[in-house]
Amino acid sequence: PPHFHAEDAIRDCTRSLVGSEMCIRDRVKGKYPDLPLIVIGHSEGALVGAIAGKESEMDIYISLCGPAFPADSILKEQLQKQSPIIGDYCAPKLDSIKKGLWVIEKNPILQSILRESVQPYLHSWMQYDPREEVKSISIPSLFIGGGKDLQVPPEHAVVLANNATHGNYEIIEDMNHILKKITGNRLQNSMSYNNPSIPLHKELAIEVIKFIAEAIDQ
Repeated sequence: PPHFHAEDAIRDCTRSLVGSEMCIRDRVKGKYPDLPLIVIGHSEGALVGAIAGKESEMDIYISLCGPAFPADSILKEQLQKQSPIIGDYCAPKLDSIKKGLWVIEKNPILQSILRESVQPYLHSWMQYDPREEVKSISIPSLFIGGGKDLQVPPEHAVVLANNATHGNYEIIEDMNHILKKITGNRLQNSMSYNNPSIPLHKELAIEVIKFIAEAIDQ
């Protein structure tokens, strides 16, 4: 299969997200130079924040349901849980994308993850290992996981905290991946993704505010 062209790899890639965050970060720091710069990233955004943190100044870093392993590993695990047949079918295709090879996929069910337009982005995302990225963060860091997270197991927060220099972790047992409180089964969890009336978990705000206050006082 042909490799991605340079212009494909640039389009919508993780590196461009990092650059955008750094621009915003520099602008905020320039406008409020005397205030601490706190970076909070959710899911993949946690990885983006960690990468950017190596290249620009920040004072506190917080990861919300951020994955601890490369994207191809996460996607394979998620697909395998949904359906072992689909998981086994997609695994070699994800391996090819990681290598920078185009994958032709005609199955409409798999277009959300394997369509050609998203492959350059997936390729760029797969090149990063969050465990390695957080090793460079030497500031107070908090990694929060959700016990009801269907996408990123809460254990990932522990792994990341153990790899960061000043890492701490909190697991909110009844919080799902989109930071909402879930008291029911897997179906209720999935349905919450399309229900904007469900508020963010109250304990999330409590943990974040408490950590920031303690970090600033140090």
